[in-house]
Amino acid sequence: MPVIDPVVFTAITVSLVTLTMFIGLHLLLERPLTYIYHNLGLKTVKIVLAALIVSKMANGVSFFQYSEMFTDLVYGFEGLLVGVFQSFTHPMLTLAFIGVYLVLYPVLIIITYFKLHTLENNADMKYAGSYILLTAISTPFFFLFPVEVSGYYAEAIEPLLYNFHPMIKNGITSFDPLTKAMPSLHTGLSVLAFLYANKYTDGYAHFSLIATVLVIISTFYLGVHWISDAVVGAILATVSFKLVDSGYIKSDFLPEKLKTKAYTFLDDFKTQLNYAQ
Repeated sequence: MPVIDPVVFTAITVSLVTLTMFIGLHLLLERPLTYIYHNLGLKTVKIVLAALIVSKMANGVSFFQYSEMFTDLVYGFEGLLVGVFQSFTHPMLTLAFIGVYLVLYPVLIIITYFKLHTLENNADMKYAGSYILLTAISTPFFFLFPVEVSGYYAEAIEPLLYNFHPMIKNGITSFDPLTKAMPSLHTGLSVLAFLYANKYTDGYAHFSLIATVLVIISTFYLGVHWISDAVVGAILATVSFKLVDSGYIKSDFLPEKLKTKAYTFLDDFKTQLNYAQ
């Protein structure tokens, strides 16, 4: 299999996401470029950086599993139930779901933030705080409860996402060891976006619901996640939403805390791993 530069994969994915995002923003906002120009302030930059930091932490930790795989346990619990979503497969359907998985998913996350930002009622900060909290509480699962993707464990399930093109597999495996299926952040973060859209918006909530359902189905169809991954992801998303939206955890606390503690945590974590080796 030829080696594909992860930078090329990232550039293509980011380009598609950016294009789709601007199309979506044009549908949601009357003058999206003007709006972004006047509202892309320090707060937004800080939120984006905090989200990137916590995502980097999750990806970094997932390469250093503490224990053996728990995929046998998940498979023993649900069997080949997820295989129902591959009862019918077709290259064009596979391509469509790859688009959902790689493009629609990040677009949903980003557009939801901007949609909430237009409301000027602090819903955007709550959403960002919930995003950070959900990713943070999911990270220990990747380290302590590693689960393989369904397509590379069960012979009856084909890893359609990774087999479609070498660029996709090599691009994804450059930052994902394919052993952090539990919980599904694709499901969790999509559900989180829908929960906020459903509470704080009207028409946009319908789009977010459809997008969320498509994202969840794509993870099953493409041989990425088990049903259990999605269930746990949705539960953690609901918990994160309730804790932050209710004010039990302040939304502005998480970005500030991450800004001062995240890199210290990563440095200490790497030091301990080097010492153990």
